[in-house]
Amino acid sequence: WNSTLSQEKLNEYYKTDYNLNDFNRSERFELPIKYFSNKNKMFKSERSIQHLKIVSRLVTKKNISILDCGAGLGTTLFLAKDYFNNASLYAYENDKFSHQYLDHIGAKYISGDPIESLKSLEETFDVIILSHFLEHISSGSLLNYVELLMTKLKTGGILLIEVPHDNLVKYPQLLKDEPPHVGFFSIKSLKMLFNEIGYIHLCGAVGSSIHTERGFLRKVIGRIYFLICSLLFKAPYTIDGGSIILSVSPKR
Repeated sequence: WNSTLSQEKLNEYYKTDYNLNDFNRSERFELPIKYFSNKNKMFKSERSIQHLKIVSRLVTKKNISILDCGAGLGTTLFLAKDYFNNASLYAYENDKFSHQYLDHIGAKYISGDPIESLKSLEETFDVIILSHFLEHISSGSLLNYVELLMTKLKTGGILLIEVPHDNLVKYPQLLKDEPPHVGFFSIKSLKMLFNEIGYIHLCGAVGSSIHTERGFLRKVIGRIYFLICSLLFKAPYTIDGGSIILSVSPKR
């Protein structure tokens, strides 16, 4: 069914229906002043912190421009100030309710069709983050979107992607996901997507985590695994159960 769902229909859905039918952000979260006053109450702030730790190890300069695609309420962009000085904040977000949060933190945002909105941007970025966003791009637009996205990275820039892992046998909890995912990725397919483009190389590493609800021993093994990968690849690459993280950079 996902192959027949157009990007135009998805664009309309994310303006209002995504908020009302799935996350119900307007009822779950405080208004911006209170929302940004306590990081522990922000939406999945631990995920944002993990992403920022990764890119701060890979991007050496502190004054950066950062684009968060599918920025939601702007948690990652807000927390970026703890890792980068004077970061210029940009967001792609169609959910109208979220725009007041992006305004509050001074982020410039674009909305509408993901490809056309990117074309309208004259800026290029040191960091682009796609956290649980790529799976919401229609199959007919996916390759064009990724190719265009890579042209928005500065030399030495980093694109960080996190998507759900499509191994539903290993991660059956993902069957309960509410959002309308139209793309499904494994480590292999995600690497193939970027390798096909031909002008980027992997930066850091790719991996999937050990699910955190499977006992103490598995947590210990996962933590050791995390440390080994950090030493080998100079960047952490595991996160909460059933996700994949990929960091890529344009060839110099």
